[in-house]
Amino acid sequence: MTHPHIVSKVPFVRSLTFKLLVGLIALDSMLILGIVWVMNRVGTTLVRTESLKLIEQTGNDAVGQLESTLLRYEALAKSLANTTEHLPKDEQLLTELMANMIDFDGAVNVAGGGIWFEPGRFDPQTVRKSFFWGRDENNQLQFFDDYNRPGPPYDETRFQTDNAYRKSFLSAPGYHNEEWYVIAPHLKQAGRGFWSRSYMDPYSYQPMVTVTVAMRDDENSLMGVSTIDLKLEGLQSIANQIADKMDGYAFITDRNNKFLTFPEVKLAKVYYQDEKGGNAEEFIKASEMGAKIPAFAPIAQALSDVNEHLISQALAEEKFDPALTDVIDRSSYQIDHQEAEFINSVMIHASQQKQDSWLVAQREVKNDYFIGESSLVFVFLVPHSFWKLVIVKPKASTTAVARNIKNRLLANIGLVILAIFLAALSYHLLMIVRPIRTLTHHLARIGSELVEGNPIQNIQNKQIRHRFGGEFGALGDVFNLMTEQLESNALALEDYSHNLERKVEERTQELKRAQKELVESAHVAGMAEIATGVLHNIGNLLNTVNTCVAAMGHTLQESSLLKVQRAAKVIEEKGQDLAAYLTEDERGRLMPQFLLEGTRLMQVEHSKLQTELQDLMQAVAQIREVIMTQQDYAAMKIFSEPIQVSHIIEDALKLESANLIRAGVQVQTQFATDGVVMAQKTKLIHVVINLIRNAIESMESIPIQDRVLGIGIHEADSQHLHIWVTDNGPGISAELREKIFQFGFSTKRGARGFGLHFCANALNEMGGRLILMDQATSAKGATFVLELQKAGE
Repeated sequence: MTHPHIVSKVPFVRSLTFKLLVGLIALDSMLILGIVWVMNRVGTTLVRTESLKLIEQTGNDAVGQLESTLLRYEALAKSLANTTEHLPKDEQLLTELMANMIDFDGAVNVAGGGIWFEPGRFDPQTVRKSFFWGRDENNQLQFFDDYNRPGPPYDETRFQTDNAYRKSFLSAPGYHNEEWYVIAPHLKQAGRGFWSRSYMDPYSYQPMVTVTVAMRDDENSLMGVSTIDLKLEGLQSIANQIADKMDGYAFITDRNNKFLTFPEVKLAKVYYQDEKGGNAEEFIKASEMGAKIPAFAPIAQALSDVNEHLISQALAEEKFDPALTDVIDRSSYQIDHQEAEFINSVMIHASQQKQDSWLVAQREVKNDYFIGESSLVFVFLVPHSFWKLVIVKPKASTTAVARNIKNRLLANIGLVILAIFLAALSYHLLMIVRPIRTLTHHLARIGSELVEGNPIQNIQNKQIRHRFGGEFGALGDVFNLMTEQLESNALALEDYSHNLERKVEERTQELKRAQKELVESAHVAGMAEIATGVLHNIGNLLNTVNTCVAAMGHTLQESSLLKVQRAAKVIEEKGQDLAAYLTEDERGRLMPQFLLEGTRLMQVEHSKLQTELQDLMQAVAQIREVIMTQQDYAAMKIFSEPIQVSHIIEDALKLESANLIRAGVQVQTQFATDGVVMAQKTKLIHVVINLIRNAIESMESIPIQDRVLGIGIHEADSQHLHIWVTDNGPGISAELREKIFQFGFSTKRGARGFGLHFCANALNEMGGRLILMDQATSAKGATFVLELQKAGE
């Protein structure tokens, strides 16, 4: 016999070195992935947050710069108002002084300006009196008197319904109903200006915005207003300076989201000829741009949301006066009710604005029209004027710094992790793998010699010589100790083996004697069990005999023979008068019919008694066969014969017919097939009868009309037939199913628990088996199946 050689060298992919290498690589990979995850989730977010804060700070600085510029021009308008309030109403003086003040320091960003008096305040006889200057094509201030031309007073109803009046009014509208004028009387803070929406001056054709400051006398009564008009070209330069500080673009809108600046001016303007035939141009609103360019719609919606938010906040203030909205609406042909409500709202906010940041909205645009990629939109509110500064910046640029930092960190961390990986691998190879490999080689050598049959005491160099420290040194010392103990045990085992062989021989002889005694005891016990079964079955057959005898006695007791005997006695008594009795007497005439009917009934009773007698004789024969079977078993002989299965079932039902009728059980048979099986006829019929009686007893708890017993035959496979017996009683619980065939177990009070045990044993002896089928969850009753081998198979 050859012994396998113990190999200490393992394939690399299964070695500890490979596993350590994979483990370290996996650990380092997880470490790198964790660092990347943290940087992406935390680091990138922090850097992006700081980048957004920088954008917010830049926007706030730009808002401060823009507000400073606007305050400078607002201060100029306030100077005009203050000066006019304290000067005499001298037309020549005002003309010379106002022009010089408007053109201070040659500020070409000022498109014009002037002072505008309330009706009768400059001259009681004059309704319209204004001093207005606007720049010409050479940027020189020119005086315009067009606003003073007489015209019809403003009537809101006629303006909306009378076209002739509307045309007449618009030809010389004056200035008292202009959008930038009608707000002045309602300004709460003295000296503060109100910035108009973007418009084109109808006389100078300059696109501009106007800041209006109210002029009041000593009694705080409105004298008129002073205005400074600001060219939009100057605002465009401010927007360009903001865009230059970041990778993106910026633009400014007025309070109504009408463009004041735009990167591509031609897209944001409309060009047309006015009623005078002049070439006019005007900025459009952001919503109009959104309708024209769908990619711009999200930005337009963000601006609209800001205005809606301002209105909703103002409406919640106690100081908000809805009546003022109606007054403003009726005062100007250029203001509708919605615009009047918004003007009312911004005046509420203007009186209480003070906050740390002017960033009021932030949106992400998937594909910006001008940048061509996903971008971030920042909307800043300019205080007092309620203009919006919009900064649009590519989203990628906000994370570019984070990406650069992350890439540099990952490169350096990767080098550090690689150095740690190499150091850890070297340490594991030197301090772990090498000691384990040394121990493995030594153990494999000793193990190979043991496998080859070499006793431990004959092996050379069993002890491990090592200089390992720690656990590996302790492991070597333990192995040396175990080797010494194994050698000592081997010698003791050899002695013990000799003693054990002697004791085994003695125990073998004792077991043979005990086995012979057990065989004899088992034979006696088996005969007792068979005798018990025979008595049980004879008891069942005696019950059948009693049933048949009772049925025959009942038939004789109720027989028609007695009635026929009484009729015969009457005929005998009549003697010679019999003929007259049969023909003349009313009862005598019925006598022949009575005798015929009695004879027929006696024939029926005779047939029934003959049938019961046959059943009785058959039951007695069965008792004889049971006794003979017991005698056969006593001689340890088994006789099997070919049996027609359907005959067994029919005989069993016939023998149990009285019990079935008495219990009110309906019988349903189903012979899907028929065949011949090899079995002991007496035992097989007793098994079937036993199952039928168990089924009858199990249905005692349900109403009589619902009791149904099913019995039939079907082919299990090519070698076996199944006889099944089923009932619709309460069934057998899962706890009882496991021990239903055990000897002495019964669910019936006072029973011996032998019936099903005998049936199962009988089937086993005949080469078959008795099966209790699994019960479906919703089904009731129990089904037993007798599996028997076909004859000739």
